[in-house]
Formats: sequence, C-alpha cells, structure tokens
Amino acid sequence: MAGGATIKKTILLTVVMFSLAAFSLFSSSLLSFGPHYSYVTENALIDGEKGETTLHTSGVYLSFYKFSDYYDLGFFLHSSLSTLWEARVATKDDIKHLYFNGNINNGYFSLSGGMAITERLSYDSYFYFGIGPSTHLFFFEAEDKPFLNFMFGVGFSMGYNYFITPSFYIDTGTIMDYNFLSYYKNPSTAKWIKEDNYGMYTIRYYLGFGFY
Repeated sequence: MAGGATIKKTILLTVVMFSLAAFSLFSSSLLSFGPHYSYVTENALIDGEKGETTLHTSGVYLSFYKFSDYYDLGFFLHSSLSTLWEARVATKDDIKHLYFNGNINNGYFSLSGGMAITERLSYDSYFYFGIGPSTHLFFFEAEDKPFLNFMFGVGFSMGYNYFITPSFYIDTGTIMDYNFLSYYKNPSTAKWIKEDNYGMYTIRYYLGFGFY
C-alpha cells in the first residue's frame, strides 16, 4: 500500500512539473513597475468600541503577469511598498487625525496573486483581470509606540496595457482588496481579529511602464 501511494505521488508530481514546464515554454511574461496611490478603509474595534480608520498612502509597485500564448489564461503577482501620509481614526465619540508625512518608518507592504485572464482590444492594447489571495503588512508609530498589523483576504486586479513598441508598454490599472482577518501587535498586546470584528478595504491606482 505504501509503495502504491508513493508511485501515485511520484506520477502526480511528474505531471505537475511537466505541466509547469510546458506552460513556461508556451507563454508570455509581462513585468511592470511605477508609482501608485492607495486609499484604505479599516473597520475594527478601537478601545472596545467600533471605529473606522482611513489612510492615504503612496509608493511604488511591481507587477508580474504570465499568460499562455494560446488561451489568454495565466497568473499574476502584484506587490507594492507604500509610505503613510495621513490617517483619520473615528469612533462614535471621537475623531483623531494622525500625520505621518511620508516617514519611512511608517508604511505598508502588500502582495496579491492568483489566476489571470487577458483580452486583446487592438493590435497594441490589452485589458487584463486577475483574482486571488492577498496579504498586507502595516508598520507604523503612533503616540511614540510601534504597531504591526498583518491582514489577509482576497484581491482583484484590473488593468490596461498599451504597447509603444513590441517589447515596451504603458501599464495602468487598479487593485482592490477585501481583508477579513488581521493579526494586530503593539507593545502591550498581540491578537488575531476575525471578520465579525474586522474588515479592511483597499483600492490602489497605478501607472507605470513595462517590458514584454
């Protein structure tokens, strides 16, 4: 029985490896980078009561897409690194404004990836879409205290490519995320926050250049 299970696993691994190799051989890669702007809305318990935090950030992104040459299907990875500029923290009884002024000690990293499709509009322009899991890491200081926040959810990518030459293009689009799970840490506490008491929405607009 153990030998049969090993053979099945070996066959499955071989099929997967050959499938990935075939996809890499008959596929096209696109790599782009540039600036982006993000708007973040987070709903969570703040000092025991429901509150909403909104953030304005800006930074740079790096995006990678790989599509089959025959079926316009593939996968994507989209990452970004941002600095925080302003935060508004609102509860039922209080509103606070925090200003970070682009300090490099205050920012966040995001990563989304998953399945993607592309649709050709003309000889030199394409739409593309992607959906898959996403994660974010916020790091910042407030009232002289360090904070870390990991978020997990799902992301949706939508963009447009315009090819200036056969191998160089303009890339623009947006990434939207919904995060339903968070790990929150500060000097006095560390805890998981689930969907009943947590939800974060982000939207990122980007414009950059890419290579085919």
